Amino acid sequence: MGLMPTKDVCSAQPDARTTFLVLSERRLSRLCKLSLNE
Repeated sequence: MGLMPTKDVCSAQPDARTTFLVLSERRLSRLCKLSLNE
């Protein structure tokens, strides 16, 4: 599961784009927490 190309994200429906961004933020914050805990 790689990141979607920016072009596809921008052309997606607003709801889908928002969901994608929210999921990305959660994934990034989780990675940050894991790296901080080590």
